Amino acid sequence: MGEPQFSPRSGLVHTYGGLVLEFAGEHPVLAITCALIALTLAPLQEVLLPHLYGRIVSAISAKGGRGRPWLVPTVLTIATLAGVQAMWLLRDVLDAHVQPRLDALVRRHVLLSALSANGDGDGGGEAGRGEDGAGPDARTGAVMSGLIRAPAIVTWWTHTLMDYVVPYAITLAWVVYYLARQDAVLALSLVGVVGALAVLITFAPNKCWAPVELRETQLRAVHEMADDSVVNRVALASLDGAGKAGEAARRQTGEDSFRRAHVSAIHCVLKLKAVSIPLLSSFIAVVVWRGIALVTSGRMDVGTFVAMFMMTTGLLGTLGWIVSLLRDSVMDLGTLSAAAGSMAPAPRPAVRAEAHRPAQPPAGGTGLWQASALALRGSTLHFGDGSVSLLRGPVGSGKSTVLKLLAGLLTPEAGSAYGAGRWYGAAGEDGPEGEGAWRAAGYMPQQPTLLDRTVIENVVLGQPVTPELRAAVLGVARRLGLWRFLERLPAGLDSPAGKNGSRLSGGQRQLVWFLRIASRLTMSSGRGAYLLLDEPTSAMDADAADALMAAVRSLVADGSARGAVVVTHQPFLSGGAGGAGPPADPRAKA
Repeated sequence: MGEPQFSPRSGLVHTYGGLVLEFAGEHPVLAITCALIALTLAPLQEVLLPHLYGRIVSAISAKGGRGRPWLVPTVLTIATLAGVQAMWLLRDVLDAHVQPRLDALVRRHVLLSALSANGDGDGGGEAGRGEDGAGPDARTGAVMSGLIRAPAIVTWWTHTLMDYVVPYAITLAWVVYYLARQDAVLALSLVGVVGALAVLITFAPNKCWAPVELRETQLRAVHEMADDSVVNRVALASLDGAGKAGEAARRQTGEDSFRRAHVSAIHCVLKLKAVSIPLLSSFIAVVVWRGIALVTSGRMDVGTFVAMFMMTTGLLGTLGWIVSLLRDSVMDLGTLSAAAGSMAPAPRPAVRAEAHRPAQPPAGGTGLWQASALALRGSTLHFGDGSVSLLRGPVGSGKSTVLKLLAGLLTPEAGSAYGAGRWYGAAGEDGPEGEGAWRAAGYMPQQPTLLDRTVIENVVLGQPVTPELRAAVLGVARRLGLWRFLERLPAGLDSPAGKNGSRLSGGQRQLVWFLRIASRLTMSSGRGAYLLLDEPTSAMDADAADALMAAVRSLVADGSARGAVVVTHQPFLSGGAGGAGPPADPRAKA
């Protein structure tokens, strides 16, 4: 999956900020309530309570414990403590609602980006696992890495920013104001140490960005290797002892590369983190020394010193905790940067005008005009409306690439695709909204995979299974002569397809996918699209293959489909009249 490169200070921040704003827009009450609690809780806990403690100490010290001058600050302290605990409880309740919603939002962005990515492929038509065969190079391990890690990271850092970073920044302002009223030296010392820590936290990601990116690259490579091993487990299980040892050594090499990159990144961060230790320690020393001097000189009472000391040490404790997260923050930043392309809209390609393209495409069909992509170079092809055209050629000649260009699943490097009397697919051009779905409505990949649902749920994908819809699908299957092949399933249309269609044979998966296309075209949701079928009968016997091709011709004849282009290596298949097909080798007109 192609991913845009984001800098840690621009694209990633923009992406993260966009996610937070989108969440706030979808759940405004939750967002506002969480913000109010976060902005109130820290000042109450870190400023007001120490101040009240100091007033109690001052009252007791001044009156020697006689009378009740301590009563009011004590009552206020108890009430504030109760309020703080209630707010913590309410915050935990809100977190139970916020976390799953925010996780779902991030997963949605990652998944939608993965579903819309097309990859670059090899031109040979081999299907990539996880993209229905439509994408030739699905990086499933990297996608799953983003789906699993990114939501947890975004949620945790949102919690940290809302509950600690932003509230304590406000608390810092109150503490500085409080100290400035007592002693300017203490206030300036606090500002200085916080400023130094802020520079350190800001500087660390940039200083260590190269080793962190390398670590993330190696980690994603390990995930991809694991995904490859799971997908190819049958081939790996068939290896002899030497072969299994070789594969184990290959995996270990990847793990060792990740370990070295991880250690290098951690060492870089820890060198910077070590700088914070003398900063925090020296400031505590200044607070104690200056406070004692002020108390002994009579310029500050004991209660005020206690309040000041509690405020500064509490604030520095939080700052120290934030600094202790420096390692995790830099590592997480690398993870989010690598996944940023999955959480942000994919950038549109730059518009590039086609200098010699005719104003209007050829009428009455679909095709390519001087299109280049993968194995194709400057190919011009035309498939007439009303025709069933068979596309044959050598392995790797670009037949599957032709279908993907026509279906809008691949963007041409140069040239254009056209259909229904209009251009689309010129490099950098955007067609009308919904055009991509219309163009892909009739596309069937070379190696179709199904969702882990029933057959009928796969056929009516995106719609609830109602009795009326079930009857309509059954009617389409019978009218096209396909039901006799599907009724053999144990539970008919209610048979489970299994993960990726694993409980069905290859030919049954092809029939189910084709029935989905036929149902959409017949029921008008994709009516008028072109059938673009990539070896749709490769796993079928001659009887089933003939039945499917008859169904193709029927859909074209009754106008449900505008035309059909079928990639095949099977010599016994025949197309239909009504349009000029392409040459045997799609590159012949390059």
